[in-house]
Amino acid sequence: FETFIEKRCVRGAAAVVTVNDGLAGLIAEKYGVKPLVLRNSHDHRLDEAVDVGIRATLGLGENDVIVVCVGNWKRENGVSQAIEAMAGLEARYHLAFMGAGFPSYATQIETLGLSGRVHFLPPVRPTQ
Repeated sequence: FETFIEKRCVRGAAAVVTVNDGLAGLIAEKYGVKPLVLRNSHDHRLDEAVDVGIRATLGLGENDVIVVCVGNWKRENGVSQAIEAMAGLEARYHLAFMGAGFPSYATQIETLGLSGRVHFLPPVRPTQ
């Protein structure tokens, strides 16, 4: 049913847009319509300077590696699994979640000996 509806929508659309050539090929093959490819990329013109960056906020040095997950917490987003994976990495590796609504993972972090390596930061504007 969904394919039927989608096919009718695609064929009746004024334009079909997707984010890369691979998806455009799949859409063209499935529906016989060649989509316009509009790349999903960062526009540096919208960037705003910040007073203090993530690395400085967390007190990390040049040799520390930080992985940042941006976005608000959602159920089933893999936070526990990511924290667990950190236990297998050297102490110079850090994991930061930047967004709202994260429950406390303090017990898991403490149990795995990751205090000071897993961080939760508030959200910022997308332009930052």
